[in-house]
Amino acid sequence: MSEETTTLSDECVVPWRLGFYLGVGVDCLTGATMNSALEEFRTDFTATPEMVSTRDACHLCTDMESTSRAFATYESYPSQAYNIAPLHDVVAAHALDRMIYSPTTLSVVLRRDIRSSPSPASDGYRLTPHAVETLELRGASAFRELFGDYFVSEVQVGSSFEAVLTYMCATPGARTALIQRLQTVIEARSESNSSIPVFLPLIQEGRISLHIVMKGVRFGRNIGNSVTIRTDIAHSVGVADQIRVHLESFNQRILPTSVAAYLRSYTAIVGGAQISPTLPVPLRVFGELEQLRRLLRGCFVTSGTLLSFGPNETQQHLQMRIRALQENSSMLQPQLASQGDLRQSLLHEARDVGNEISRFNLAYDIWRQCYYFRKSPANRRAATSTPGVTWRIGITDGDGEGEIECHRIVISVSKCPLFLPWRRALRSAEVTGGELSLFNANDDRPQRIIGCRIVSRFGRGICQVSDNFLLSTWQRSLPIVLSSGFLRRDRWEIEVWVSKNPYLDALAQLPPS
Repeated sequence: MSEETTTLSDECVVPWRLGFYLGVGVDCLTGATMNSALEEFRTDFTATPEMVSTRDACHLCTDMESTSRAFATYESYPSQAYNIAPLHDVVAAHALDRMIYSPTTLSVVLRRDIRSSPSPASDGYRLTPHAVETLELRGASAFRELFGDYFVSEVQVGSSFEAVLTYMCATPGARTALIQRLQTVIEARSESNSSIPVFLPLIQEGRISLHIVMKGVRFGRNIGNSVTIRTDIAHSVGVADQIRVHLESFNQRILPTSVAAYLRSYTAIVGGAQISPTLPVPLRVFGELEQLRRLLRGCFVTSGTLLSFGPNETQQHLQMRIRALQENSSMLQPQLASQGDLRQSLLHEARDVGNEISRFNLAYDIWRQCYYFRKSPANRRAATSTPGVTWRIGITDGDGEGEIECHRIVISVSKCPLFLPWRRALRSAEVTGGELSLFNANDDRPQRIIGCRIVSRFGRGICQVSDNFLLSTWQRSLPIVLSSGFLRRDRWEIEVWVSKNPYLDALAQLPPS
């Protein structure tokens, strides 16, 4: 292979997306769909495809660490044809709202991804008359420019099933016992003993909430992109049977829809002797264009999320940068393969915008976790504790039911432990952003405190957070009042979570919905 060319492989597999159908051409540099050059495909879509790949996973979500693992992206399949996407947004929102804030609640996330063998396109290929005329009269370059480099020759079908079972136990002790039973089930699971049937006997454990999203599912002749089922119920045998029916129907009746496209090079279709199987660009350039496409795709996905927050100067600025990047990449597309400086400039801008998006996403995560504190700032409650355990500082929710624990907020940029040795004359302490700068000497940007945890290290005592607690007011200091402990050498450990993010201020200005 020449340094200035890139050889096309005969076949490749790409995730299914809108616009892919049998015979359509695909530009391998831009990923754009082109004109169709092939005809007379004969594929029987009425037959049920043979399932050849099933991937099951079940995650027990008991804390933030296990929850993060459950909502992460799966690794690629061995074929590298596709990834299993992160949990559906609707399921994620439901699960996070349910599983984080209560010591009596836990969730089980069930995921199943099924792929079938590829459906053969036909027993042969034939170019359309227009494609034949273009190839014969105008040559290979014109053919490739008009019809693309690859053509969809086969399709693979499949489906994704996501369910969140949220258990609402009566006491923390009941929650601990249930976790042990669920862990036993997870350890006993095998390939032949998949996650969904195994969990059916545990559905009747206390109150339960269920949220199911099925993607790429069709039952009989009724085709739909997704099916959403949600139930919030108290414990009863009848409702448990209803949930069991929902889960089992997926295993028994599912008919998947298209999820992957198999592309065949035009050289394999029109004959390798007629056209050279190379692109007139170096492999390095081909790789840079692929990297640029990935960065742009991530930016455009976030663009729609920003619109949902309403007008805000900081978010609008990021939205404008994404829009400008999109316009420039589209306008300059013909020159990207040949002009290295232009390509590098767009790559630099796309990386920079991607970093800004990451900062925004972090701020949104923090804002989401703090939302319940901002929702009812008037319902603050004093801290309570038992000897030797973490102090729980929180507020009641809007309906006055239960307590939300602020020490569960652990997704900030950094954690800064501060130790206050007990002195009888010490009645109060105030932790400020200025003090926390000692732990970040190389960074002078202002910090914003978003949460804390207070532990009595050696004994018992009383601790209260002032009415200006940050999670309600978003100030930069955290006043704390300490009263007498029972041991002379008592020591308070205050763990404060801080964040440096301009989008956090912008999101904090949004009114609670």
